[in-house]
Amino acid sequence: MTIEFLEPIERAWRGMARILFAPFKLEKWIVLGFAAWLAGLAGGNNGGVGWNLGNPWDDDDSASILEEVVEDAAVPAAFQSAQVESVEDAVAGAFDWLPFAAGCLVFLIPVVIALVVLMLWLSSRGIFIYLDGVVWNRAQIVEPWKRFRRLGDSLFLWRVGFLVVVLAGVVIGAVGIILAVHRDFGWVLVAPIVALLAFWAVGAAVVDVLLRHFVVPVMYRNDIKASVAWSRFLPTLRAYPLQFLGYLALLFILWILAGLAIALAGFLTCCVGFVLLAIPYVGTVLLLPLLTFLRLFSLEFLRQFGPELDLLAGSPTPPPPGPEAALPA
Repeated sequence: MTIEFLEPIERAWRGMARILFAPFKLEKWIVLGFAAWLAGLAGGNNGGVGWNLGNPWDDDDSASILEEVVEDAAVPAAFQSAQVESVEDAVAGAFDWLPFAAGCLVFLIPVVIALVVLMLWLSSRGIFIYLDGVVWNRAQIVEPWKRFRRLGDSLFLWRVGFLVVVLAGVVIGAVGIILAVHRDFGWVLVAPIVALLAFWAVGAAVVDVLLRHFVVPVMYRNDIKASVAWSRFLPTLRAYPLQFLGYLALLFILWILAGLAIALAGFLTCCVGFVLLAIPYVGTVLLLPLLTFLRLFSLEFLRQFGPELDLLAGSPTPPPPGPEAALPA
């Protein structure tokens, strides 16, 4: 089987133009953009974490750095008046804030968990609504919201379980780092744990991409739960690992190019574009061509692995009454 990479890009670009610009309908953009906004609620951006790879146990260097921080930063008076001589002294002083921090966490943790669960639930339903709109070239919310209840709930439960596993790995790694520091092992154990955490984060990101780009379409086409869809997709992934690795690399390049194009557009509009993109939902509508192109790119790539993975040739189950014309195969 010959797997193409450039042809799916060309077909996805033509499909995006056909959906959004042939003809251009503002109401279609508004509704389809809302579906895309729902789908991306739990996506978010990954924040970068910088790691200081110096020797944190050199007391003289640490003291000079911490003294500069104490003098320049707006820190509590208890820290300003303290004579910080080592990292251990700074850590000991931080324990004075533990009761206040614990009280904040007791209040914030349930709120954060509730918001995360709510966004996961909404986005899990929205992913199928947006996918349905792209496949059938239509913009609907209410009818597909009801129709994809079972699939959305299955995806939601799988994502919650996956999130728990990912967070458990992060917590275990954090506890390992704390124990290594507490027992004065230094970077002998900290560095390997950090490397494992980085590998864990990359692996979680790859699983999330595979879920959204390939497993969700398998669920949609076959009307099956997330776990069953994974069992049907994994044999294809194992049979063509290099092809899917190439897809991930190409997708990464497309993200970089899209980011550069967005940055250029923002600067050319004197940063007005950045302001508009930062507005919830409005930014999604403005990025709808990019989002639709990437959604179609995954479908065009997936259809090469067999008719059972081809969503764009027509669904085995006819859509509800009133859809616009389906995309040509």
